[in-house]
Amino acid sequence: DIFDDGAVGFIPKPENNESMSSFQARIKDTLLNLTFLLKRYTLKKPRAQIEQKKIKTKQTEVELRNHPDVVLKSMPALMPGNKVIAIGSSTGGVESLLTVFKNLPINLPPIIITQHIPYGFSNSFAHRLNDNSEIDVCEAKDGMTLEKSHAYLSPGNMHLTITKQRDGKYKINLLDTVKVSRHRPSVDIMFRSINNQTGSNSMAIMMTGMGDDGSIGIKELYDNGAYTVAQNEESCVVFGMPAKAIEAGAVKDIIHLNDIAQYITEYSKGKRKNK
Repeated sequence: DIFDDGAVGFIPKPENNESMSSFQARIKDTLLNLTFLLKRYTLKKPRAQIEQKKIKTKQTEVELRNHPDVVLKSMPALMPGNKVIAIGSSTGGVESLLTVFKNLPINLPPIIITQHIPYGFSNSFAHRLNDNSEIDVCEAKDGMTLEKSHAYLSPGNMHLTITKQRDGKYKINLLDTVKVSRHRPSVDIMFRSINNQTGSNSMAIMMTGMGDDGSIGIKELYDNGAYTVAQNEESCVVFGMPAKAIEAGAVKDIIHLNDIAQYITEYSKGKRKNK
């Protein structure tokens, strides 16, 4: 029973003179954060379930470790397109993304986000980001056109990719396929997509998270001349995904969480580049 370990989270009662809207916002944040903890607790399955897991087919095992090639081929853009910023995050990303978006100004290139989050929570989290940012944030829908000063969060059960149109703008193409790098949505797929469509005129940001999702795609972007950064260990909840990207030699700058918004702004003004 998960409760044998005690409480996995709590919501402090309203503070003196705290508005109801502020209290409701704290409840939303706490519930989003708890989804990651609860997902880990569900891994503590009864022995019968563990034995059943052992006999699952090799095909299923392979699916969990799919390389990006299975879903999206690598075809790096030789000619840079319009600027796009892509952010990948996982464990700890809910709080960290809120920190970033609270400090973003308007007049930025389009931003796309892949956050590992359970299906059913991505839409409410997009609204939470939107409520705390000057730019418009929404859950990505298939066919949407990327606009400046807008951010698009991948749904919790689909890969987020973009395709370039004849007018130079990009449309969102959501893929309902197998997991890649053990995830759907996968940061690797998102990063590879912007490398295929935008190439060197991209900024890729690897934020806090467990595992190595994104390390393949961000290396391809780096090699193609895109500007790539990773959150530093000090400010990460889990220094997994950024560490793997750094180990791969795929990162131009390693920066603190509190500086990410500034780096995004400077990149949009042409002050940050790969070389």
